[in-house]
Amino acid sequence: MAIPTNIKTLLSGNVVEWARIEFKETWDPEASLKTVCAFANDLDNWGGGTLLLV
Repeated sequence: MAIPTNIKTLLSGNVVEWARIEFKETWDPEASLKTVCAFANDLDNWGGGTLLLV
């Protein structure tokens, strides 16, 4: 499933986190792994999520 927004909107900084998009400022393996696992547990059947390292 595609990202629910386009790349220009993501780069503009006008997107907030929600159930399918999460931003991380740095690569923290533990925190990122928790996010990946949460997206894998797709209880709402939305097709996972998108983790953006910014």
